[in-house]
Amino acid sequence: MIRTTDRPVRAVYSTFGIVSVLGALTACGGQYNPFTGGPAVDTQTSSTLQFRVGTARFADGTAGLNTVVTFRSTSGTSATTIDTPTITGPTGFVVPDNPQTDPSPDKKNTDVGTNKISGTPSGGTTLTTFGTAGGAFAYGFANINASIGTNGFAQFVNNVADNTALYQDADSPIVVGSGKGNVENIIGTAALGGPKVGAIANSYPDPLFAAETLRLPFLLGPPAVANFHNANFSSAFLGYESGFTAFAATPVAGSYSLTVVVPATVQQSAATFTSAANLASVAPLGAESTAVVIASTGDGGAQFTVAAPPAGVTTQLLYVVDVSAKTANPTMYTIPVNPGGTFSLSATSGPNLTGTPGPPFAVGDSIYAYLLGADYDIVASAPPANVDQAPALPAQADITISKVTEVVYPKLGVTGPLFHRLH
Repeated sequence: MIRTTDRPVRAVYSTFGIVSVLGALTACGGQYNPFTGGPAVDTQTSSTLQFRVGTARFADGTAGLNTVVTFRSTSGTSATTIDTPTITGPTGFVVPDNPQTDPSPDKKNTDVGTNKISGTPSGGTTLTTFGTAGGAFAYGFANINASIGTNGFAQFVNNVADNTALYQDADSPIVVGSGKGNVENIIGTAALGGPKVGAIANSYPDPLFAAETLRLPFLLGPPAVANFHNANFSSAFLGYESGFTAFAATPVAGSYSLTVVVPATVQQSAATFTSAANLASVAPLGAESTAVVIASTGDGGAQFTVAAPPAGVTTQLLYVVDVSAKTANPTMYTIPVNPGGTFSLSATSGPNLTGTPGPPFAVGDSIYAYLLGADYDIVASAPPANVDQAPALPAQADITISKVTEVVYPKLGVTGPLFHRLH
């Protein structure tokens, strides 16, 4: 299987009347046949790169840089299976030097102190932010540069203390794999133990360069996108990328550029793309609400009550992560919650692996909920519904992120507010 991009499309391959679901294949817009081979795609003429910047307000009140990228072929899927991106900021923009940018005291990210957030070409050894794994794809940056035999989509990985975001410490307050209902423990510590402690791989937790308590997975799930919690998709697939990557680096007004270098492979021809973006204002959006009230509906569902978004926010999304107490695996949901109010995940909105949809939550599950506000429509440009080669993007893409609310799901039949804690 070819490791591909962030639009998982079920591939049905039929031989001698036997249908085999191979899962999560996109490759170069469907122009390269992974089974029989074929000519390399002329990437330069068949691809379009778009890039935008904006501000990002984080849960601790600080502001950083937000980026949005689309890099698509004529069919609307990712233009490449592997590439090396470099973001160049204006004079005065500086990549910070902190424990999240350097792997160890004697190994320094070469981007630190410069105005560049860069990657390393395949086979290189230079320590950069994106490294050799990070690339620009159909909707956002992701650490999924191509390799044979690996599913190139966000998934749960066992026995990993950190996310696979290069050398960076990529933990987040989401304790994936623990089922303990305690976001304050760090993934991989002895306090959690057990073989299922791991991380979400192949997706950057946002924001990069920030402490782990601020870094969260932003993977789109149902009902914001078509429900993929069923037998038609790989059970490992966690969600679609939200298209943005934020950095805990002080934003500076001015012109930013993204250069993407595509190497020649059997799937694609060599190419170079550049797209410019302007940050007109460094004033961040207002702070998102710190409270998400979660209440059981008594049947495996839940209600989520959220406040109205701050001024300037036109899209507000509630990201919900359910960490199963039984399997220790995460399941992602995303609910559009603008302009605020009470919203539900019903008892039939959970995984449907047998033909009958089940409840999203069970006794003892850890539920994590956090809000994202934006001044543009994040879902409108997202796969799988949007396959435009150049989807409409805003002039400036600003976001604001709340703190995390965590609860442990109660026994079925118990209604009313759950115990919740803010982090």
